[in-house]
Amino acid sequence: MNTIHCIPSLIIAAALSAAAASCSHGSADKQQSAAPDSSEIQIPEADSAMNDIGAISQAIASGNASRFAQKCSYPIERPYPLRSIRDSAEMVSYFPVIADDSLKRVVSQAKTSEWQSLGWRGWTLHNGEYIWYDGDVYAITYLSPAENRMLDSLRRDEINSLDPSLRGGWTPVTVLVSETDSTVYRIDRDSVASPDADSLSVRLAVYPPRSNRHKRPHRLLRGHSHAEGTAGARSYTFRDKRGTRASFIDAQSSPDDTPTIIIVTAAGDSTATPVTPAYWRDLPE
Repeated sequence: MNTIHCIPSLIIAAALSAAAASCSHGSADKQQSAAPDSSEIQIPEADSAMNDIGAISQAIASGNASRFAQKCSYPIERPYPLRSIRDSAEMVSYFPVIADDSLKRVVSQAKTSEWQSLGWRGWTLHNGEYIWYDGDVYAITYLSPAENRMLDSLRRDEINSLDPSLRGGWTPVTVLVSETDSTVYRIDRDSVASPDADSLSVRLAVYPPRSNRHKRPHRLLRGHSHAEGTAGARSYTFRDKRGTRASFIDAQSSPDDTPTIIIVTAAGDSTATPVTPAYWRDLPE
């Protein structure tokens, strides 16, 4: 939103409260509900929205990439490790990948009644399966076959770059880099479960600066991820055998929020580390 775009249960109540207030990535697999803060969305009146949606649908159906790109609010996130679409120029380039014949057909054949208004989340087609609109297109949940092929290849390559003991049964979720010392945190999920399940088995691998990311991580914590509220944010909680705990929330509650990982040692010492979403393949060796 790709679009990673980052990372509560096992954490003590105080730490969980702090995480929820300050944390925000990137990746879910579905786009990713991508619901902005309700206080910032001005839902267009029905007639105006329908006229605008009609123009957007026509741009998609006719393959008018430039017109469609002008009606998007960026970034448009894609499931990690696909890259988020950052601006209109990138959308024009990427448009043929997203707007395949299937999407064009669905959009062009959709009746006005098939677009639903869901309050602060805006308008959507077929219950969120394709597009979300709130004055502009702010999320595209549809994944074309071409994107799915790219996604499968990137996930496979990324997991195969890890230590052999970490490869089987896992799918990348997001990668985060500490803003203080460049420590790398990667989150993977159980590859068998549906990415949209309410609860997922997850793990957190920690790689200190200058460590070999193709070897076993300095620390490996296991845990669970849960969907939080109507916005579709996911919370992550982890624990290792030494009693160290960690938590992360993957959605921003406001544009000023900094994604944060909270680490609590077995002795109860807590550290909140601001992090930046990153792509595994972009990190220096």
